[in-house]
Amino acid sequence: YQNNWLEPVLCNIDTNFKNVSRYRYAAGKREVFDKKRFLEYLLLPIKKRNELDAKYITELVDDIYKLAIPSEAKISFMKYTKARTKDDIQRFRSQVIYHLFNSDTAFGLAKGKEKNIDNWYHSVKEILEPSIALLNEQDQQKVIMLLAKEKADLDGNVESRRLFERFVDYI
Repeated sequence: YQNNWLEPVLCNIDTNFKNVSRYRYAAGKREVFDKKRFLEYLLLPIKKRNELDAKYITELVDDIYKLAIPSEAKISFMKYTKARTKDDIQRFRSQVIYHLFNSDTAFGLAKGKEKNIDNWYHSVKEILEPSIALLNEQDQQKVIMLLAKEKADLDGNVESRRLFERFVDYI
């Protein structure tokens, strides 16, 4: 040994190995929050949204921190709850909804299907996580329209803008 480093190490080891228990990983129960609750709130008409109980909105704001979405989406959600003008409400709603779903993946997998807007729409609808299949058709279209609009705003390119406009014409 060198410089007495071995002695302090060995003095902490049970040489009989009687008290050594087998290591077992025990993950604590991790809470999974349902994104659908937030989606339902975001899709409410403005008038109904403004009539909701303040306690319910406070619970949503508290739970948004626990969602696995980017911080800017969480901030946009908090701003959405306080927004009063229609433009602000629409802008914040689009930002949050875009990050609630696997939007980039869905648009990437549907790439190449844009020529047939109906085919593209159904493709994106099937790929989205969480699934929007339980929503009525009008809300499904609204979600995908908001996603396409936010994608066009984020990309800033002509292709995304045209896709959004074609989808709006489609619905």
